[in-house]
Amino acid sequence: MKGEDKLKEIISTLNLLIDEIVSFQSVNPYSKEKHDYCWERVKRWEQRVIKIFENNFSKTEAVRFREINATANLDDSSFMYNAHLRVKIAFIKSLRDDIKNDPDYWSTVVGGTGKSKNLDASTDTLDVIRNWCSRFNLVAKQLANRYDNRETLDINDENDVVDLLHALLKMDFKDIKIEEWQPKYAKKPSRVFLLKEQGLIIEAKKTGVGVGEKELRNQLLVDIERYRRRRGFKTLFCFVYDPDGFIQRPVKLEDDLSHSDGKFEVEVFVGPKMYLV
Repeated sequence: MKGEDKLKEIISTLNLLIDEIVSFQSVNPYSKEKHDYCWERVKRWEQRVIKIFENNFSKTEAVRFREINATANLDDSSFMYNAHLRVKIAFIKSLRDDIKNDPDYWSTVVGGTGKSKNLDASTDTLDVIRNWCSRFNLVAKQLANRYDNRETLDINDENDVVDLLHALLKMDFKDIKIEEWQPKYAKKPSRVFLLKEQGLIIEAKKTGVGVGEKELRNQLLVDIERYRRRRGFKTLFCFVYDPDGFIQRPVKLEDDLSHSDGKFEVEVFVGPKMYLV
């Protein structure tokens, strides 16, 4: 199938998905029975969307879609149910409109094969890391809820984030080196992961009191300049763990600091996102 025809098919599919989820908004899940049914129906719809994204784009769009959650800090109620639907609808509509507005770009992404033409080992690696980072908060919460109140790893600072992320990365990567250095802006040394085979550096940050959006932005700028000069590495992935919503414009922070000059690429990933801007 040609790229143009493939895009028309995808746009048609996205419109059907939008119509389906819009129809869910007409149901108010007030009763417990209806509440459970409505949420289960939404979950099944989301699973189909993720599969469609994975089959037609790189996994990045699927990870972003799964990560968006308007109810991250709120109870399940009919109000939050509809808020959740609204952010999912907005995501798909924005993707559909972007495809319409820039078909030349999306034709190269889709390429009629369901995979990006530029997909390579490094892209696969980043997809794996994005997936772990998008689920990091779920893993941290599950660890905090251990059987019989047994001791666990509480995620209180950057070192805790690094320790848990290290364990998760070991699921997919065998050769992970750790480098420690003392930045001037910190009282304690920072640790980063070096994946030499992939030419990838991974660092993790955690927001908190005294480490808000402004401070974090300044830290990342310092780190980026340091790692840009590191020989043998072409990509820096910065995971910012923000469980309490200190970053009010996470998408803007990602867009501002993520870039590539053809020789060195920087990607900033904030999660979980409490705000969708």
